Amino acid sequence: MAVLQAVLKKVDPDLPGLQELMETGTCSTELFNNIIGMQIARNVLDSVVHDNALVQKALVKLDINPCDHRYLSDILDPHNRGSIGVLEFVDGIKRLRGDPRRSDVIAVDLMVRSLHGKADNILRWLEVTSKTARRAPPVFLPQNLKAYTSENSMEAGRPSSP
Repeated sequence: MAVLQAVLKKVDPDLPGLQELMETGTCSTELFNNIIGMQIARNVLDSVVHDNALVQKALVKLDINPCDHRYLSDILDPHNRGSIGVLEFVDGIKRLRGDPRRSDVIAVDLMVRSLHGKADNILRWLEVTSKTARRAPPVFLPQNLKAYTSENSMEAGRPSSP
């Protein structure tokens, strides 16, 4: 909670109801909906994690390896969009807790295999498409038609039409 509170305070310090959340740990439905829709800029997360000793201590208490603290924004923003949704943040923190388990490694291996299969399918499709495109007749657009007609007429030994 301390990590999220520090991030929220940095993102929008004037958010109505944020002070109540900080003091009591409870919030209104309106505040909850506002928080859920928020995006945390990567530089804001980096700043909070780097500058706030309370946040660093909370991350350690959550069993997140201190070596991962400086890369937290990279880890939590895998699509490289530049910001992290609050739900993504909470889910990512939850997943980072503790040591990696064998199931984590296997899950990643299976995802990589799946992506590799999809990449192979795309490559095969591109190869078939490019072979088909080479055999296809030229597209007769108005700007290409005159040049194509002149070339074919000369090849056949006929003069091109005016």
